[in-house]
Amino acid sequence: MLRLAYLIAMSGGWAPRVYDERPFAQTTLVGNHHTDHAVVSAEGFVNRNIWRATMPATQPRNLQGQKALVTGATSGIGRAVALQLARDGAEVIVHGRDAARGAETVDAISAAGGRARFVGADLSDPLDLQRLVEAVGDIDVLVNNAGFSWFGATADLKVNTFDALFASNVRAAFFLVAAFAPGMAERGQR
Repeated sequence: MLRLAYLIAMSGGWAPRVYDERPFAQTTLVGNHHTDHAVVSAEGFVNRNIWRATMPATQPRNLQGQKALVTGATSGIGRAVALQLARDGAEVIVHGRDAARGAETVDAISAAGGRARFVGADLSDPLDLQRLVEAVGDIDVLVNNAGFSWFGATADLKVNTFDALFASNVRAAFFLVAAFAPGMAERGQR
């Protein structure tokens, strides 16, 4: 099922909207479920006009025989995505900068019966990024999750911090797509 997700303003709040291939079908993500015509405000409150829950947001998928690279997979969202991809049958390449946390993620996947390995790299370093690409080989799934944030007044952001943010959060993701997407498309994994 082909889906396109984006945010749409409705009833004074933002709600993630998912459109599928059915004519005029639309659902809204509310918590972990899709609901028709529901609105989640910016504060997280749900409009009481929820008609029906239609399906969980995380549907089991068969990813047997596929290999997935998840950047930033040693904690948070990246780790959760890596664990889910492994549950769905993918061999997961866990990326991060901390080998100990990477080993913990790999151990958690292996303990649950999945297959995983860790590849460490600093994505802000172009040479390390290239080494990661070479170490990973062909993949079927790319999750560009790694990155970091800086909080403060705009006037206080130093050039070297901005450059590091851009290198990790934008440049690395761009060049990972450039490295892996042609092979993925050639093998039919769009």
